[in-house]
Amino acid sequence: MKELYEEIKSIMQNKIFVVCLIITAILSFGFGITHISIGIDDLCFDRYAVGTWILSANRWGTWLFYNIFRIFSFTPFWLEFMTVIVYFVTAIILCSIIKKISKDQISSFSYILLGCGYISFPILSFQFVYQSTNITVALSNLILIIIAYLVFMNYKEKKNKLWFILYIFISAFAIACYESCLQTYAVFSLIITLMWIKYSEDKIKFKSIAFLGFIFIITIVLSIGVYFGIASLVKIHLKNIGELHPNGAYSTTIFENISKVGKKIAISELFDDRYNTMIKTNKNDLFVFGGLFTSIIFIISAVINSIKNKKYNMIWISVFLLGVNLVFPLVFISLLYRMYYSWAVTIGFEFLFIYETIKEIDMLNRKKLDKIIFLVFMFIILLQSKEMNNKLFEDYRANEEAKNRFILIGNTIKSYCSESGKPVVYKYEGLTMTSTFDWSVNVFDDMGAVITQYINYNGFFIQNSGLRWEETLWKVPGDYENRKIINSYVSEGEHYIYVEINQD
Repeated sequence: MKELYEEIKSIMQNKIFVVCLIITAILSFGFGITHISIGIDDLCFDRYAVGTWILSANRWGTWLFYNIFRIFSFTPFWLEFMTVIVYFVTAIILCSIIKKISKDQISSFSYILLGCGYISFPILSFQFVYQSTNITVALSNLILIIIAYLVFMNYKEKKNKLWFILYIFISAFAIACYESCLQTYAVFSLIITLMWIKYSEDKIKFKSIAFLGFIFIITIVLSIGVYFGIASLVKIHLKNIGELHPNGAYSTTIFENISKVGKKIAISELFDDRYNTMIKTNKNDLFVFGGLFTSIIFIISAVINSIKNKKYNMIWISVFLLGVNLVFPLVFISLLYRMYYSWAVTIGFEFLFIYETIKEIDMLNRKKLDKIIFLVFMFIILLQSKEMNNKLFEDYRANEEAKNRFILIGNTIKSYCSESGKPVVYKYEGLTMTSTFDWSVNVFDDMGAVITQYINYNGFFIQNSGLRWEETLWKVPGDYENRKIINSYVSEGEHYIYVEINQD
């Protein structure tokens, strides 16, 4: 860690790098930090941080972090800003690690491309908007990036192997914050290996590469074991006290989905399903196709490097690096982009690698070509920051639309119902469950509880019945049939207020 600290101090002295990183962070996340809206999960800290729902999903790391820092309620600006700080620190750590492994043989412009390419990549917007996990997603990935580096340095310099015990427990905590950090660990382990081979004075033997890979794998496998072990103990305790929630939000982990995929879906169907979800439905997203084309150029650069330096192991490691980024897409359909943090790390590294490859090619007017390529990548980074900003704006606009619907319901009940304190019954149909409004109706298997919470957060005091519409038909016969119609979505019976919700 001392060597890494020295590299961090060194890279922070590069004022151009720091200024570029700050400007990129502001362009990417400035709107998201300063325009706070209440989205999915944002008012559910009573269930996650105070309650046991997130513990039931094995995310004891997230629960622990939020309780240590006493984040028990919606925390606008502070939590978003802290998350961006973690992103910012991660960019510096990434560059410092590469600087150390490359023995400071990389251009300072390459670090600008890596740091800014990473922090502006729009995939980070999908983790950013969920307050119940945003900072722990960022933190878990940062932790496993550092762990991958420490594992490598311990192996390379043959330090005290007892440190691996600490690495395993820290990694288990990171996995328990958000399991998708595993993909980032795998990706960055391959990046470290690739740079080790490229900048090593001697040719690295396949045996050494394979053994390093084994060390990376065994460390994370043992970490997963510790993670599951602690999660099992927590679940046993929750079951004993009647607080285990097997059928609610966050009830299915990545690992459970992996086993289900293997049992239910043929490989051909799996690839077709994921292709349709990832590519066809997101064909207008800049980062999907921008990342695809950059990855193709990256592979070509790896081939050129391997031939030029006669280090052919770089080819298969580069291919494997891209393949690892597709592990979760091949396993998951739902919550697609929330899990692909590793894509941001990969795209930043690809910018650096491609630029360094072109810079090293001996050709006429090389310096001019360097400058052209650098400007092209900076233009792409500018576009990425715009895309990030737009995605955060789209989320804000959707949440404001949901907020208006919550307020409309509250105002109607308060202004036109004879007794606004009557329990509210929700009748809904045709909801997509993709917006805050739709999601809040029946989440956690608790009919109407969350939508009532969101309505009341906007200044109302309505009471949730907890009943489904069908239950009122036999519980209070005639109440629904004889209700007074107020408008197309609110009506009032003698015992209940009825709110009918649909996509319109």
